[in-house]
Amino acid sequence: LKQPALNLVEEYKRFYPYGQVGGQVVGFVGMDGAGLEGVEKGFDQTLREHSVTVGQLQDGVRKCLWLDTEPPPEPMENFGVRLTLDTFIQYLAEFELAKAVQQYRAKAGEVVILDPQSFEVLAMANWPFFDPNLAGESSAEAWRNRAITDSFEPGSTFKVFVVSGALEEGVIKERDRIFCENGKLALAGHVIHDVHPYGWLTIPEVIKHSSNIAAAKIAMQLGNERYYRYVRGFGFGVRTGISLPGEVRGLVRSGKKWRPIELATTGFGQGIGVTPLQLTTGIACLANGGEIGQPTIVKAMVDGQGERYEPLRTMPFRRVVSKKTAQQICAMMVGVTLEGGTGTKASPEGYTAAGKTGTAQVLDPQTKRYASNKY
Repeated sequence: LKQPALNLVEEYKRFYPYGQVGGQVVGFVGMDGAGLEGVEKGFDQTLREHSVTVGQLQDGVRKCLWLDTEPPPEPMENFGVRLTLDTFIQYLAEFELAKAVQQYRAKAGEVVILDPQSFEVLAMANWPFFDPNLAGESSAEAWRNRAITDSFEPGSTFKVFVVSGALEEGVIKERDRIFCENGKLALAGHVIHDVHPYGWLTIPEVIKHSSNIAAAKIAMQLGNERYYRYVRGFGFGVRTGISLPGEVRGLVRSGKKWRPIELATTGFGQGIGVTPLQLTTGIACLANGGEIGQPTIVKAMVDGQGERYEPLRTMPFRRVVSKKTAQQICAMMVGVTLEGGTGTKASPEGYTAAGKTGTAQVLDPQTKRYASNKY
């Protein structure tokens, strides 16, 4: 109309039909359509290629109008990526995560579900949840993917890795018994405790009852150099290489610098930092018969017709421990979820489940020591 008071303003709007489901993984774009977080940022170049501009009429409440007698043409699909996420599994993971966080009044929570044969990520859930459609109303804290950006002490979940390395090196055998000092071990001016006092335990019982003292003794038998080699072999202290921005390495000091007490406590998951994705990948290695793969979030690059057009490059599988060792550890982990184990709540009716519980103490920022009442 060429009226001085009327102007045209171009706006870019990205719509996410699943809302908060997988929000931190998917990420979001800025006003110019550039990816700022998640898959949107990791695959920004692919997702912006071959963009098509289309026009559309809307009324005052943004309802689409079509003034022709023929129906509007179907919108063209853009080049893009097909994710490994299973929407149903992702939804269930988030549903159960929300219940657990509320029950235990947690500050945050993460769930990672991997296919241990392909290492595809089937679900990666973060609480508090984040809806990419509301990115402008959210803080950086909300859209952070804690499953790859946050490190934590894994606690007793780490015992399966020290036992794996010791079995593989022949330092221990499955039928061996370890004296657990009746719950208290003095070492280098420190005292290592077990939650429940034990005398002699077999190696499967060490995993089942989660003895810190036994794990510390096994770590010391294995020694700095060999134990550090297995820690790195299971993927700790390095990025997994998943195609998502913001992944951290975790916190693993060089094994050469471990003092005796640090070697011992690393055996039960203290003094080391891992991400939820790293921990899940390490466990998936055992479930996969001792071979570790690179976790992936994208299944394929696809063209406008949904056909794969570019192969994804991932690191080849790498053997960490023998198939026999992996099978031995998995059998021990099944004992954790059976009667008398520490993880009986993780035993679904009608199924066999392998698991490992872990409780890590939290550092008190004022005293620089582990708090006695925070976990």
